[in-house]
Amino acid sequence: MTLKTFQRCDKKYDWSAYIRIGLYFVTKKGERQNFCDIHMGGLPSEITLNGIFSGPKDSANTITRLTRSQGAQKRYFLEGTVNPDLDISAGGQAKSFVNKDTNTLDVWLFGPLLLEGVAYGSLVARLDGFVFPKATHQNKLDYTQPDDVLDKQRTDPKFQRYKLIPPKGWTLSFHPCKLLGSDYSEGTRPQPTDRASKSAPTLGKALGEARHHLNPVILPQTVTKVIWKVEDVADELTECQIYDRHG
Repeated sequence: MTLKTFQRCDKKYDWSAYIRIGLYFVTKKGERQNFCDIHMGGLPSEITLNGIFSGPKDSANTITRLTRSQGAQKRYFLEGTVNPDLDISAGGQAKSFVNKDTNTLDVWLFGPLLLEGVAYGSLVARLDGFVFPKATHQNKLDYTQPDDVLDKQRTDPKFQRYKLIPPKGWTLSFHPCKLLGSDYSEGTRPQPTDRASKSAPTLGKALGEARHHLNPVILPQTVTKVIWKVEDVADELTECQIYDRHG
C-alpha cells in the first residue's frame, strides 16, 4: 500500500529531476549484491540534499516505512533493539551532506533500522568519488505581459525548463563506499541533548556531533567491501513519476 506522503504527489509540473544510487555488497567471489537504493528528487539544483532509501530495485511507492515511531526510537535507545519490520529494505528518510574532511558525500539513512540482522540508530553511506551534476534553468517568461498573465506563466512548465547535466559516464562506474553505523536514531527531528531543555539542536548540528561517533558496520562473513553506483538519472519528471521510478 502506497504511503500517504507519496499519494499526495503532483502530476502536472514536470520540473523535477531524479537520481538513484545503488549500494552493493561485494562478496569474496567478486559478486555484487545490491542491498539498498537511495532515491533523490526535486529541482536539479536541490536533488542531492533530501531523499529516501528503499530495498534494492524498489520505488518510493513500495516502501513501508518513512519516519520512525517514538516507540521504535525509545526501544533502540533503551534496549539497543529494532523490530524486524524496520529492516533496511522497509525504507526510510535520507539526507546527504558534503563531508569536507573526507572529501566525500555522506548520505544518512535514518533509522532505527536493521542491516543483516544488526540494529543501528542510522547508517551513513560515505560515497567516495561522487561528482555533483550541474543544472540549468531556461526562462521563457514574457515580461511584457500583464501581471496576471505573467503569474500564470510562472507556474506553467512551458515557460520554464530545468535540466540536469550529469557528468560524462556518470552511470557507468562503481566507486568505493564506507558504510558506517551511528547511534543517532531521531531522524530529521533531533531531540535536545539535555532532556530538561526545550531547545533542540538543528539537524545539521546534531548530525555534525553524531558523525564523530561512527563505526564501520558489521558486514556478512561472505562480504569483503561495499561499493556504490549511480543507477539512473532523469529530468523533466513530475513528482509522481519520481515516486514511481525504480530499478
